[in-house]
Amino acid sequence: MADYITKIIIADRHPSFILGLRCLIDTMYGLQIVGEIASYVGAYGTILEINPDIVILDFSMPGMRGLATLNQIKIGAPNISIVAVSEYRQDHYVASILKSGVKGHILRNAAKNEYCNAISTVSRGKIYAGTSFSANSSSTDNVQDSSIKNNIKSPTLSERETVVLRMISLGLTNKNVALSLGVTANTIDTHKRRASEKLEIYSRAKLVQYAIFNGWLGRPIQEDALAVKIA
Repeated sequence: MADYITKIIIADRHPSFILGLRCLIDTMYGLQIVGEIASYVGAYGTILEINPDIVILDFSMPGMRGLATLNQIKIGAPNISIVAVSEYRQDHYVASILKSGVKGHILRNAAKNEYCNAISTVSRGKIYAGTSFSANSSSTDNVQDSSIKNNIKSPTLSERETVVLRMISLGLTNKNVALSLGVTANTIDTHKRRASEKLEIYSRAKLVQYAIFNGWLGRPIQEDALAVKIA
C-alpha cells in the first residue's frame, strides 16, 4: 500500500512567497502542492473543489480576506487543517489565532526549517504554535488577556455597531454588509464610524487584532444578520 500523500494549497498574496514555499515543500517527503491561490476572489470555492488536507493561509491579507476565508473553511470544510501565516508575534495574538480554529501559526519571516516543522507537525494532526511562542504560553488555555486589554480600548458598543464591525472585520465591504442586513451603505458607514471612534481603531491591522481577541471567527457571518435588524 502506497504511503499517504498530504495535499497542500498555498493561499498568499505574494507570488514570490508561493514560489519559495513550493520549492521548500517539493523537497519534503509525503507532501504535494495541489493548488496555489494568489487572490482571495473565489478562493473558498477553489479550496472546496480541490479539498486539500492543509491550507497555508495568508492571515494578513489586505481587506482582511484571510479572516473571511478562514471563517468559511471552518464552516464548510472543517476537515481541512489551516496553517496561518501572519506578522503577529505577541503570545496573546498567537494564542487567540490558534483558538480561532487554525492548526498552526508561523511568522511570515520565519526560517525555512520552521516552515518545515510547522507543516510536518500539522500534517501529523498536531498543533504548531511556532518557536516565537513563549514557553510560558505553550497552552492556549492559559493565555493571559490583560496585555491586549491594555493595548485595545474596550468601551461598550451597541449591538448594531458590534454586528457591523464584526462583519467588516471578516472581510465584507460596506456594500456587502448593507445587502446582508437590508439597509443602505450609508447606514453601515455611520455605524462603522461610530464604532471606530469609540474603540479608537482606524487601521485594518488593529481591527484584525480586535476581531481575533474577541473571538469573532467562531460563528457564521449569517448569524449576525439574524441577530439584529438595523433600521
